[in-house]
Amino acid sequence: MSPSSPQSNCFFREDVDVYILITSVDEPKSSHLRGAIRQTWINQTDTNPTLSRETSIKHVFVLGSNTKGLLSTSLIQEATVHKDILVFDSIDSYRNLTLKTILAFQWVAEICPSAGFLLKTDDDIYLNLHQWKHLLEIKNDQMVPSGKIHGYCFSAVAAIRNSASKWSLDKETYPFSSFPPFCVGPAYMLSMQTALGVVRVAPHVPYIALEDVFVGLCAVGLGYGIDDILKNRNWCLILDSSKFCTFHKKNPCPFYHNVTPSTMTELLINCT
Repeated sequence: MSPSSPQSNCFFREDVDVYILITSVDEPKSSHLRGAIRQTWINQTDTNPTLSRETSIKHVFVLGSNTKGLLSTSLIQEATVHKDILVFDSIDSYRNLTLKTILAFQWVAEICPSAGFLLKTDDDIYLNLHQWKHLLEIKNDQMVPSGKIHGYCFSAVAAIRNSASKWSLDKETYPFSSFPPFCVGPAYMLSMQTALGVVRVAPHVPYIALEDVFVGLCAVGLGYGIDDILKNRNWCLILDSSKFCTFHKKNPCPFYHNVTPSTMTELLINCT
């Protein structure tokens, strides 16, 4: 279900296919974050000559519905104006993040099958699109057929059993002592071929709420691996916004996590 179909986001014109389709997993109430993303890093694809229309980068927000399965009037209006919101018939909750992500993969596979890459992000992310584009240009010949998930990845992480943790899984839900190799959920990329494989195997993988680990389990089931494409480049968690500009100028990151709308604007205006 979608209040205003973003299908047109798949093409700039009839003869140009999308190179990267970005899906930001979001919540219906987070209109302030969606507005900040539209005005900052996504806007670079139209205003920066190195991320021009020929680069074919498009973006959609992926949402669930509220607890009553309804959409607010303001959300419907926002979707009608921007035509970049995709809403699925699932309650928007942390537990349903995995479901929402796999449904987004499926939508991309059906609506934009010729897209080169799918880049999944969270809504509190500021993407450095220049670095992602550069990494793709360097590794393009290797990435498409590789059957891998690309991002900031881990190969050996113990399963979290502390019930106080947001990421805890009990042994009944997840009986294994460690997680499979996976790339962290805030931002990772996969080729369309790989995304199709994940969609195909997902119904046969035991469901867990940790979306990035679930995608890692799907990859293992397919015989796919991970690619730490951001090797030697820090994944940046923003803890002190007052030091943000100084840090960015010294060591720009492929993506920043835990970014507020005001920090997104500061990065675009004052930090570049």
